[in-house]
Amino acid sequence: MYLHQDHEKTIQSHYNYFLIFAGLSIVIPSISFLCAYIYFYEDQASLFQRSGFIMVIMAAASETNAFRMNELLSPRELVFVDIQKFQKKYILTAKRSKTIATILIAVGTIIWGYGDLIL
Repeated sequence: MYLHQDHEKTIQSHYNYFLIFAGLSIVIPSISFLCAYIYFYEDQASLFQRSGFIMVIMAAASETNAFRMNELLSPRELVFVDIQKFQKKYILTAKRSKTIATILIAVGTIIWGYGDLIL
């Protein structure tokens, strides 16, 4: 079972991983979008379209961490921690993280499927 400090460190750790993966899922397609305009080669849209796959994978990793944060804030087992303290502090962050990750997955799927048509 978690102690107070361990529980908060675990929640923070999952949130940090969420931020890393969500950031990568935005940065990677952005770079490939810019590269498609900077380097004009015959299959420039393919690079952007393929970045949608990477965006989906990174967003899925961030969603996994968002759901783990939510599980820590809504335990199904007996925990020796004052969970209400952590819920007040992190529950809104966990809900927003899940929503953002879901949106990133949806956008990544659209880019992956129709990225060549977008450019």
